[in-house]
Amino acid sequence: GGIGALSGNGLYVDHDKIYDYNTPFKFTGLLEGDVTPEAGTVLLKVGEEWVDPDSITPLTFQGQYGELNISADGTYSYSVATSADPAWKPPYGAVESFRLVTLDAEGKAAVETLNIKVATHTAVNDFNDVSVAEQNTVTTIKYDERDKAGNYGDSYSKEFEVAEHSAAAPVTIKATASSANIALAPNVIITYTLLNTTTGENFIKTVEGTKESATLNKSLVDLPAGQYELTVTTNKGNLQSIYFESTVIHSEKYTPTAINPVTGALLQGAGNDQGTQNIAELKVGTQTVFVSDPNKGAESIKIEGLYGTLIVDKNGDYSYLPNGEKFGIETFAYETTSVIGIKEAATLEINVGQAITASEHADIAVSSAADDVFTMGDGADTVSFENLGGLLEGGNGNNGLDEWTDYDSSQGDVIDLTELLDGEQTEVNLDGYLKYADGKLQVDRNGGGDEFEDLLVVADAADTSVLIIWGDIEDPLYNLLTSELLIG
Repeated sequence: GGIGALSGNGLYVDHDKIYDYNTPFKFTGLLEGDVTPEAGTVLLKVGEEWVDPDSITPLTFQGQYGELNISADGTYSYSVATSADPAWKPPYGAVESFRLVTLDAEGKAAVETLNIKVATHTAVNDFNDVSVAEQNTVTTIKYDERDKAGNYGDSYSKEFEVAEHSAAAPVTIKATASSANIALAPNVIITYTLLNTTTGENFIKTVEGTKESATLNKSLVDLPAGQYELTVTTNKGNLQSIYFESTVIHSEKYTPTAINPVTGALLQGAGNDQGTQNIAELKVGTQTVFVSDPNKGAESIKIEGLYGTLIVDKNGDYSYLPNGEKFGIETFAYETTSVIGIKEAATLEINVGQAITASEHADIAVSSAADDVFTMGDGADTVSFENLGGLLEGGNGNNGLDEWTDYDSSQGDVIDLTELLDGEQTEVNLDGYLKYADGKLQVDRNGGGDEFEDLLVVADAADTSVLIIWGDIEDPLYNLLTSELLIG
């Protein structure tokens, strides 16, 4: 196994003042660390030399580029000495390796490699979070056709869709028609037909007026979800006006109410990249800003991600604006190049989550790979989870750690894991898939019981039941807190 470069260690050149990039004016570098950070692990051997566990004197090893001083307790220092030779150059980019043997508390020996990289700067992975506030999508379907000249003829039609909803979707239909033929002619009749082509359900209404005109004015309490055809006809004369309106509060679709950017810095700040004064270029994806030259290149670059847009300035500061359409973990790979051409790589990872505030009705929300927050309101709500990873992966299926702030089983709230679990769960083995600890629902989606990962923070779960839909069985509810299966 690798210690050192594999675990983030590197020799950072604290001062590197260069007049001629080939002739160093001052070079000092010192790295300190511990090759046995875990309690109970001891150092047995460095290279071919055994370590005396009782010795308080560090062992010294001369490497190709620098000197390693290492103690029996695993602490070490590594330094690169300068040379009086005017032709000497700092070994930028070089990797010094030392072979170690360690023994852990359980008596298992391991051969390790301490890798130390001599560099002018380091690149550190960056992390940030941004949340998009959302509420139920509200759709208004409206047709307002008015033509006193009666140019609509004797028939008018439109097609539209009514989305899934739990709140009523009220409908208002109005129409007028007139006829100049009043002698010995029948009265004017207006008929509307609302056909749900998805279910076949049909809504029909007819009104009869005078020989000269007719007026239709009808309201419906609710239109079930589906595709619709609206037809308005008259038996004589012409339709002069048609008005149709329906408002649908979606129960499974949500619209952003506010999208705000998140800001940060790739280079500056505590715990961030070191040696930034030596960085000449910063490359994100395929685009580059020139950090050390204010007159070269653009002032900023724009990178389109999966879930939003990243803008990076010359100094490494960035802003990220979610698109509000998709959610998950956004990852941007970036590379820094020093003034002498040494490259370091890191990533910027942004958790782009959704913060849903639902209606007072029965709503459904689906988790993403990010850390989402659900405030579902009154009604029998459902939050569902899907497997976002591989079929053979256990754990939480690459979902984030979500929170349901107002979960209440007494209202009929349920957590749906049907599409997350592997399908092999039964009443007998369900405890290998689900458990509750420290206020969190934990899941091992393959049921092995050895890869549990946090999935959902359930608010006030200690005072209520946590009901889980876990499979394609009639009423398959599982009370997690009492490990009780509720069927029927």
